[in-house]
Amino acid sequence: MAEHGYPLQAGASPPKAATLTQNCTSIGELARSIMMKRQSGTDMSQMMSVVDKLDDENPVKSIGKEIVILAYAMPLFNGEDYKQRTISEFANKIQVKCYQGSQ
Repeated sequence: MAEHGYPLQAGASPPKAATLTQNCTSIGELARSIMMKRQSGTDMSQMMSVVDKLDDENPVKSIGKEIVILAYAMPLFNGEDYKQRTISEFANKIQVKCYQGSQ
């Protein structure tokens, strides 16, 4: 697992075809949707099966698996405020690692 518990070390980023901001934004959106599913009570195996359906050559597949593992290692909250804060913070932390991995 990557530094500080977040993925996206060098070599794990999507191809350079898109800009860094586009890539990190997409990864942040992926992290946000995974954490939203986590906070809504979706089973981890269900999320992993969605990621497993991606083409093996799709760089999002390995990143997606790491993000699912990280999201499900975090607690499930009851209050809507806690859920929303957790979703936003998780997506932002994943994006930080994306930008740091590109340096």
